[in-house]
This record gives sequence, structure tokens and C-alpha cells, in this order.
Amino acid sequence: MKEQLTDAIMYKAIFDLALAGFFVVDDKGYILKANAAGEHMFGYEAGELLNKKIEVIFPKEYKEEYTTLLKKSVSEPVQILTCRKDGTIFITDIVIGLVVIEGTRANTVYCKASDTSVLESDRKLRTLVDNASGIVYRCKNDRDWTIEYISEGCERITGYSSQEFLQGKVHFSHITSKEDYDQVQYKTQEALGKKEPFDLTYCIRDKTGNKKYLNELGRGIFDANGDLQCLEGFITDITDQKETEYALKKEKETLSHYLNVAASIFLIINTDHTIELINRKGCEVLGYRHDEIIGKNWFYSCIPKKHKKELMAAFDLIVKGAMDS
Repeated sequence: MKEQLTDAIMYKAIFDLALAGFFVVDDKGYILKANAAGEHMFGYEAGELLNKKIEVIFPKEYKEEYTTLLKKSVSEPVQILTCRKDGTIFITDIVIGLVVIEGTRANTVYCKASDTSVLESDRKLRTLVDNASGIVYRCKNDRDWTIEYISEGCERITGYSSQEFLQGKVHFSHITSKEDYDQVQYKTQEALGKKEPFDLTYCIRDKTGNKKYLNELGRGIFDANGDLQCLEGFITDITDQKETEYALKKEKETLSHYLNVAASIFLIINTDHTIELINRKGCEVLGYRHDEIIGKNWFYSCIPKKHKKELMAAFDLIVKGAMDS
């Protein structure tokens, strides 16, 4: 009994006199006990935090994300943004442990304010990421690609806010075109199996229903044991590029159609005298299949021997004059 009493007094002294903040939180998120350092760190009077939800120490925009984190056991320090009673935001190192007290599950939360220079570095990084033209993300490797982190660029590209993704109101699986979904999943899993990066191009429908083309560069993040933890990557909007490519393709198809119905020979000859393009009439007159004649030397293959040198010289002079001008 004396030994037990001594241990109880010792642990209470450690809890009350520790320079770092200690909280005991029940499974519903309510603070059962807070030490003096924890109260002081977040700007509260003695006893003021008791029976309040632990989310009071989190910035509003991160409450749901961090409250979910507190349901896990975190043995290594994790840096998160926290909030004092007066609204001041600062960065904190936390460690979370799961305990059972008289048959009831609870969390013990150890927290210590980090160096403010780290907070400033984090702020600059967030500003850089959020102002990037694309989307920086971290997600689970599941059928929905459930988002764990996403930069603010997501709203500019998809029309959906970061909170809509983080709260599960929308997933990339919801907005990826049905035609592309399976090949995106296949290529991703194939790359993960080889522990290689993946490079994907696919279509989505944004919040207003507009079709957009995205390019995604990502990779799997593996722990020391080789187990997959999550996917991370960067997504850019390549809609303008794809629409330009499509327009050029249509123009080429239209031009090809006009050339092929023409009654005259049309061809393009490269500076090295090889045939780059020839229409259907040209193939018919010269007696070649299209795949046979492309790449051949025009002068050696199609011009009579007695005119070959003369026409080659004339062609070269014309090309040289065009280049010089």
C-alpha cells in the first residue's frame, strides 16, 4: 500500500509539474484532466479546460482532421498547428497514447510548443503550395483515393474546396470519367507493385460539369518495412494543351481529306530530299503504297535519271534561299 501510494504521488507530481502539456481525453474527445503547463500553453485558467472538447485547441479549419488524428496512437512526435484561447496559431509537437483507466479507454496527449522558426517555415511552405498552379495531395490507396491532404489549388481546378475533399463529401473517384477510371487504377497499382512513380492523364468533370484533362505525377510512400502508407503527388490542368492538340488533329484530318480527294499530286519533301507527306493521287500515279514511299528519297526514287541532278540542284537552291531570307 505504501509503495502504491508513493507511485501515485510520484506520477501526480510528474503530471502537474511537467514543463510540457499533458491532457487526458475520453473516447468522445472531452478533456478529463489537464496539467498546469497545458493550460498555460493554450492560455486558459486553472480548471478552465476540464470537460471541454480537445478540439478547442485546434484551428477551426483543421478541427476535423486533427480530431481524427487523436483517435490513433502516435508514438513519434507529430507537428500540428494549434490555437490559443486568444486565437493565436502556433505549431506544436504532440505524442498520443491509448490507455485504459478503470475499464474505460482514454487518450493521453503530450504536447510541446515547437520552435517558431519551424512555424514560419511551415507557413511559407503552405503559401508556396497553395499558390502553385496545380494540386499537391496525399491520399489512401483505395477505390476512392480518399484524401488525407490536398492543397487549395484543388478548388481552382475541380471547383471543390479542400474541405469538401477532406470531409469526404467528394472524392476523385466521383469526378474521374468512367472511361478513364479503370486505366488510372490499373496503371497506379502496376507502378506501386514495382515501387515506381506513375504518370497519368485522365478526364474529370468539375463542379460545374465542365470537362477537364489532368496530368498526375505521383508515387507510393513506403515505410521501412516496405509497406505502402499512402500516395503522394502533383496534379496539373492540361485542358488547354489537350484542346490545342485536338484542334490540330482535326485540322490535319481535314487537310488530309482535301489532299486525298484532289486530282493532282501533293507532297512535302524534307531538306534531305526524303518524302514527308504525299496524297493518295501521288501514290496512285507513282505506283507505291503510302507506307512504301514515305521516307524515300524523292529524286532517286521518282525523278528520271537524266533530270535528277538538275532538279536536285534547283531544289537545294530554293531551300537555301528560303533559309537565308
